[in-house]
Amino acid sequence: MYKILQKLVKYKSQYNLCLYDETSEEFLNTVSLANTYFNRAYPPRKKKDTSCGDRINWEWCLHCVKNIDDDSQTHDLVIVSRDSDYGITYNGQSYINDWLRKEFAEKISRKRKIILTNSLVEGLKHIDVTVSRQTELAEKREIIRLARLEAQKELWEQEEGICFCGSNVLFDAQCSKCWEYVLGDADGEAYRIENNRIYAYDQFGEERLLKCDKCGCDKMHIEYGQRCSWCEHRASKDD
Repeated sequence: MYKILQKLVKYKSQYNLCLYDETSEEFLNTVSLANTYFNRAYPPRKKKDTSCGDRINWEWCLHCVKNIDDDSQTHDLVIVSRDSDYGITYNGQSYINDWLRKEFAEKISRKRKIILTNSLVEGLKHIDVTVSRQTELAEKREIIRLARLEAQKELWEQEEGICFCGSNVLFDAQCSKCWEYVLGDADGEAYRIENNRIYAYDQFGEERLLKCDKCGCDKMHIEYGQRCSWCEHRASKDD
């Protein structure tokens, strides 16, 4: 997947913003429009965003669809993103933000479609790129794993496991029966914690329950780090 994306990013085309110099008219117009709409709080953006990167991407998408170099009217826009800035995914189906859909219809065409998907494999299929079955299954497992982590973050927000910047903080785990150390400075992004039990993820996104090597107990005492290793904010809400 990485090799395929590298070919797309380096592909010499008038539709590749990476190939434009920062002084070029196309680049300057795109950034100027992005800044204007970002300052008006137009999507795609989050409430706490301080940069307009997503809006730059969106403006360039509009530019490319509008300035297609043939007479065909069948070109649609395919967006591959797991970012809620562009829309939501519910029951495996992604839905583009209503405002973006309206803007696309008014500026481009009501006949063309915006296809939003959280699957890179699905996005590549729309542009007729062949992806192996093994790669497709691997991505599905990764999507499931990321969804579980996101759900875990929502649970941790009610406790002490999430910090100021949104990262899952490091934690220590001891067996609640014999107090043997099971994990030390464990990365919160790599584990799921539920009812004082810890589930580790393998490379395919599958879970396995961690147990104490000494006594076999699977119930742990969890202690989160005092400060996030990313933003140095205290993890405890009591601070």
